Amino acid sequence: MQRRRTNQRLALAVTLGLAAGALAPVGSAQAQQQPGQATQTGSRYQVLVPSNLEHADNAPDGFGKTVAEAIRKSIDKLPRHVSVAKNDLKENLRKYHLKESDLDCIKSRQLAVQMGAELVMCGSYEPASGGMNVKASFVGARTGETFEVQPFVAATPEDAANKIFTAFESYVNQIQLLAFCNEYLGSSQWANALENCNKALQIAPTAAAYYGKARALIEMGDDSLPAAYAAAQEVLKINATHTDALRMLGVLAAKLNKPEESLQYFQQYLELNPGDASVRSVIANEAAKAGNLEGALRIMEGGIKGDSTPPEVLMYAGHYALQAAQKLESAAREADGQAKTPAKADSLYNVALGYYQQVYAKADTATDASVLRNMVIILNKKGQSAQAVEIGRKMVTARPQDAGAWSVYADALSGVGQTDEALAALDTAAKYDTAKASPVYAKKGQILLEKGRLDEAKAALQMAIQRGTVQADDAAKVVFGAGYTNFQKGSYDAALQYFAVVRDLAETPGTKAMANFFTGYVYFKRAADLAQKNPKTPSSAAADLFRKALGYFGQSDAYAAQQPAIRSQLDQMTSYANQYIKAVSKSRG
Repeated sequence: MQRRRTNQRLALAVTLGLAAGALAPVGSAQAQQQPGQATQTGSRYQVLVPSNLEHADNAPDGFGKTVAEAIRKSIDKLPRHVSVAKNDLKENLRKYHLKESDLDCIKSRQLAVQMGAELVMCGSYEPASGGMNVKASFVGARTGETFEVQPFVAATPEDAANKIFTAFESYVNQIQLLAFCNEYLGSSQWANALENCNKALQIAPTAAAYYGKARALIEMGDDSLPAAYAAAQEVLKINATHTDALRMLGVLAAKLNKPEESLQYFQQYLELNPGDASVRSVIANEAAKAGNLEGALRIMEGGIKGDSTPPEVLMYAGHYALQAAQKLESAAREADGQAKTPAKADSLYNVALGYYQQVYAKADTATDASVLRNMVIILNKKGQSAQAVEIGRKMVTARPQDAGAWSVYADALSGVGQTDEALAALDTAAKYDTAKASPVYAKKGQILLEKGRLDEAKAALQMAIQRGTVQADDAAKVVFGAGYTNFQKGSYDAALQYFAVVRDLAETPGTKAMANFFTGYVYFKRAADLAQKNPKTPSSAAADLFRKALGYFGQSDAYAAQQPAIRSQLDQMTSYANQYIKAVSKSRG
């Protein structure tokens, strides 16, 4: 039997009935009934079926009565539903001065509410070629939500009653499956939830079943996200204003790298739920968490209304613009090692700064600390260090115990070459960093490295590693970078000192091996240069340097294993060093 639903919320009413019925004792005694009020019979929910169906004047009266009686008998056989007893119906008709012939659909609903019945069956018929043209529906007595049976022509009352009941029974079964699906979702049994929602969809496609299916698929892992996305789209085909599905699709589209679709769904959601700034912030945050930072920015920008825009909207727009810029810059750096900021990222930095400056213009030093810190970061990045220092100084004056503020202020000071002041600011940041979560010591180590103060840098980086604000290998690689710069300049003594610190800080064999390789390379080069001064006479001093190089080369395998070119070079240098050492030994006879 084909069916259509004029309002999906009726499903909730039936679902609640099924769920409550499942919890009640199957054989429980009927509760004592108040005059004029119907009750559950055991765990069954009542359906008011009028004694007759509405009909045209030229239609036989007995057809409707026979249909109604047959439907009552069929409903009474259901485990969770029962028809209102005839005697109860007659008693309440007398109480409210009604006749059975008065019971159209509206009056039947009103009476059902007074009696406490959950559902009402409405129906009508009129003569048609081949029998009677029948219409029927089941209506929530209190809510008016309706499940309609598709109109049909029936040759006999029995045929009509069977078609109406079959449709209702199928619908009840589907709602029961949906109830099971939701119960499994509530208990995190995703596979069982998916199975029951799929079974419900086999009966008929409904928004509730597709939405439950999408929820289950989301929880079953990233591989299931495309299927979840497709299921959520089916929800909108049935109910284009299903707000939960719109919100879900916004998140899913972002996770599936569909940023424009994600933004479109979120904007549709906001059109249906305009709310206030806080609602817009929540939706933007969902987009950002799903990875659509530019979409989050555009969502917040949709709430900007000139001078009347709340500062929170401007602030979050700035945050998302900054994060989007940083994400683009990081992706470019990982892709090709590009040091220059991509044009789009630079544009987003400008957007972020613009929104932050609007907030700052309104509140000055009372501005949210994150806005001030981010302004200083962007100004530093754009080379506007003097302005960054000015804002930073105001920031720490207004918030003298804010570790993050002092840390960012140090960046600004470092940017204008005020190294000692920057280091002092970082010491102040460390003093107020009670959670020991700020990267102050990592920053301090970086500044000290740039100034060539290696021992102090090492101590600062060791403290950063101890606090857990930087990984040991990351700190070691920063030091290696400074050492390699000296290596390229030919400042080998300085390079060796940096490489020694790398070995002290590094945690993984590969990073330690990298420092060993380049240390060995320095000694190899010195040995080779010494050997070249007198190529005809092997030098014991050169041989000693080659031996030292071989000692470090022997601890370089973990680095060489990662790079074939290094492996080849290492093998060649090792072979040459060994040959030279043998030649020296042979010359000594």
